Amino acid sequence: VFTRCYGLETVSLRYFNVFGPRQDPGSQYSGVVSRFISALLSGERPVIYGDGEQSRDFTYIDNVVHANLNAASAPGASGKVINVANGERITLNQLLHELKELTGNQHVTAEYLEPRLGDVRHSLADITMARELLGYESKVDLREGLQRTIDWWQQSRFALESYTASPAASLFRVFTNGGLATPLSVIIAVMNSCGVTSNAGLWTCTPSGAS
Repeated sequence: VFTRCYGLETVSLRYFNVFGPRQDPGSQYSGVVSRFISALLSGERPVIYGDGEQSRDFTYIDNVVHANLNAASAPGASGKVINVANGERITLNQLLHELKELTGNQHVTAEYLEPRLGDVRHSLADITMARELLGYESKVDLREGLQRTIDWWQQSRFALESYTASPAASLFRVFTNGGLATPLSVIIAVMNSCGVTSNAGLWTCTPSGAS
């Protein structure tokens, strides 16, 4: 409207299911990717509403940044509405399968609940205009984006909360000595090697051969 009425150059970018580091899995606005990762790495069952065959076009955050930077200087983009996405869709069941492989938690099964009213069954973006006007291409594919997000989660406060809110918290405090003096990845690796395991979100310590 501003472009047509006042000659102000604007461009609207329409994002599709953006995911990546720093998404809070506990937020009501959080996407399914962060919720699935949080559940898998906390020993909980991921929740799927419906049969899991609904599909989405998941877009890693770096691709969105790439599109925004290009749009800021693209000469033919003014006044346009442009889709920014991966250009491929995947079902929630397939997404969970990918995440189970990447996290090594292939034994975990989803909890299927009643479908949510108003949920779109399938979503897939046409990114032709983004390619033509912005020179846009997806720089990070879905699997790599999922791995990057998992790596971030394992170093985040959400992983910390997963341990400190558990029966193994006392062991955790031994390593941290009341503060995060040791890198979180090292703490978690040591705890895992000591037999600290997760079952439905409850962490227990069962050392094997320790003295």
